[in-house]
Amino acid sequence: MFSNEIGDAGASALGGALQGCSTLSTLQLQNNLIGDVGFVALARGVLAGTVESLDLCSNPVGGAGIQKFAEEVARDPGGRCLRLCQARVMSGAEKVSQGERVGGRSTLTQRR
Repeated sequence: MFSNEIGDAGASALGGALQGCSTLSTLQLQNNLIGDVGFVALARGVLAGTVESLDLCSNPVGGAGIQKFAEEVARDPGGRCLRLCQARVMSGAEKVSQGERVGGRSTLTQRR
C-alpha cells in the first residue's frame, strides 16, 4: 500500500483490523502520511496479529510517536522486522528510542 495517503485515520482502522487477522505476514505502508497516532495503532495491531514484517518508511511521525511505537514493540516477546527508514521525525527529536542510525536512515528493528 505504497503512497495511498491513508493517514492516521486509515492506519488506526488498519491497526484495529490487524488484531483479528491471522493470515497477513507482511505489510508495506511506505509514504502514507502516517503520524504519531497511526504509528501507535499499527504497532498494537501488528503485535496482536500475525504480521512479521512492517515497513513504515517515509512517513511523517513525531518524536512522541516513535517513542510510543518503540515502547509497544518492546513488549513483544516474539520479535518482528519493523522498518522506519527515512521516517520524517517532525518534532525535531534527534534520537530514536531503541533505534540505530544506519546509512542516514532511522531504523527500529527487533529480531528473534
